[in-house]
Amino acid sequence: MQYKLSDFMGKNIDVPEVRSALKSVERQIETMRNHLCSLPFESEPSEFLKVLSDWQTQKKHSEDNNGG
Repeated sequence: MQYKLSDFMGKNIDVPEVRSALKSVERQIETMRNHLCSLPFESEPSEFLKVLSDWQTQKKHSEDNNGG
């Protein structure tokens, strides 16, 4: 018999270890999203500023949509 992760979490969400693990995964996902942008080493500063500006705009938009 196979169990889905969502079933496990739904039944065990009140367990501190499960809640802690979920927060850890959320932080890891956020870290990965924040570091997905990369530029070649030879990039000009203006290219870096454009990517940074785009990233900040996307992050703000995401936070606004998530109520964060």
